[in-house]
Amino acid sequence: MAISGQYAYLVGPRTLLDRGMGLTVLDISNPTNCVVVGRYETIEDGEVVKIQDNYAYVADRKTGMHIFNVANPRACTHVGSYRALTRPWGMDVRGRYVYIGTENAGLQILEISKEHE
Repeated sequence: MAISGQYAYLVGPRTLLDRGMGLTVLDISNPTNCVVVGRYETIEDGEVVKIQDNYAYVADRKTGMHIFNVANPRACTHVGSYRALTRPWGMDVRGRYVYIGTENAGLQILEISKEHE
């Protein structure tokens, strides 16, 4: 899970109320009434989500790393992906780099391209 502003971003095989796989965006501005405002369901087994600027970076154990434009959390769009050499188990985003810890290939470092903007 990652929080940015008034939104919480969740990933996993079952992210909310057993509703399926993917990236789920919750409006948490009212903690007593959190509301699902967005979903993207094509991630198979999301493990980690990180938010930087208007982008969500998701490490998926089956399909690698995915990038979503979350400038409008109600309409997240998939803007890129990277197939890791082996299953990603951890990830962090710093500046223009994504660091992916993988099951058997160690640390992979990717430079983020802004050509999708």
